[in-house]
Amino acid sequence: MTARLMQAMIRASSVIDFPEVERFIQRQHQGGLADPSDVAAAIVHNLARPSLTGGERHGVSV
Repeated sequence: MTARLMQAMIRASSVIDFPEVERFIQRQHQGGLADPSDVAAAIVHNLARPSLTGGERHGVSV
């Protein structure tokens, strides 16, 4: 599945399936979503960190 298709599927979600769908749509219209490939690269980079600990919330900056 391509990242753009995934974003389109999220935008088509109901509030029941994805409570933050309106916020996601607004961010997309305002250009506030990072490119999915940049996010994926940042996640891979974080996963490779030796100091990564499970069970915590980790941010991704792109």
